[in-house]
Amino acid sequence: MFKLFCSLLFFYCALAAPARAENTLLSNNGFVIAKAVKLGRKAVNQNTDWTNVNTGKNELIKNCDQNCKNCDTSTGTCLSCKNGMFLNNNSSNNVCMSCPANATCNGVSLACKAGYYKNANSCSVCPAGSYSNAGATSCSKCPTGSYSNTGASSCSKCPAGSYANASATGCSSCPEGYYSNAGASSCSVCPAGYYTSSGKCVPCPQGTFNPKPAQSNAVACIPCRPGSYSSSGAASCSVCPAGTYSNVNGASSCTPCPANATCENGSFSCNPRFYQNGNSCLACYVNCKTCIGSSILQCTSCFNGSVLIPFGGSAGHCRSCNGCDKCTYDRFSDTTICNNRM
Repeated sequence: MFKLFCSLLFFYCALAAPARAENTLLSNNGFVIAKAVKLGRKAVNQNTDWTNVNTGKNELIKNCDQNCKNCDTSTGTCLSCKNGMFLNNNSSNNVCMSCPANATCNGVSLACKAGYYKNANSCSVCPAGSYSNAGATSCSKCPTGSYSNTGASSCSKCPAGSYANASATGCSSCPEGYYSNAGASSCSVCPAGYYTSSGKCVPCPQGTFNPKPAQSNAVACIPCRPGSYSSSGAASCSVCPAGTYSNVNGASSCTPCPANATCENGSFSCNPRFYQNGNSCLACYVNCKTCIGSSILQCTSCFNGSVLIPFGGSAGHCRSCNGCDKCTYDRFSDTTICNNRM
């Protein structure tokens, strides 16, 4: 009887026990993210009976696409993508997209490289005359006096002797007679005292001058005349001060007047009884009133009481008349003959 009762009880319990239905939801990488469990005879409803294994709540799990790294399973919205991809925020559930050319992607956003700018979900190149830094959403125009080529990350200054064109796409050379410094947007006329050379403004060298702005290379620097001088970059020459002279064209300074000389009008002349030897004045022979010489000295006139010897080994000397006021020279006896007594 007891055995029969137990058998009947087991059968009843088996009939009374509800049926257990179960299903498992796996993530893209194989992990269990939810289970659907239903007690009773009804089948599992996969749209309503999911239970999140992390929260324990009865909630529907929505998967993201296979390239998603972090997914909000309650909405099916991707939060971050695999490496080398970015989120397309314009889509309803943030679709993962491959990183475009000329960009870097961190799984969430994309940043364009320098020289490019973000244009929707791609990177467009900056045109000539502009530039951009990494991560830019637009291109910036080159500063005044600089230029760039297509896809530039920075702009370059135009070199001296040139200027940047209006579109900042290149540099143009300064016209003749004009100059510019590096990074110029226009050229200027060289001031007085200067001239142009290869688009640069160059000061006139010492000993020359330029009285007008150098509007043309034909206006060259002019040498200073004798009696004047100039330093570098002069618009005019200065007259040599008293006690100095310059006897050449293009003097950069004046020379002090030598001893036993008189300086006037850019030159010097030796005083009486002296003769010029280079830039010096040397004394003539005894009794010479005037003389000339360089390597060989010769008297050209004598003081009273002496006579010029024109011949022989003493030629060019003045010999005393030995008490006469005037005398002549006898070449045969090599003596002087008085014409009258003093």
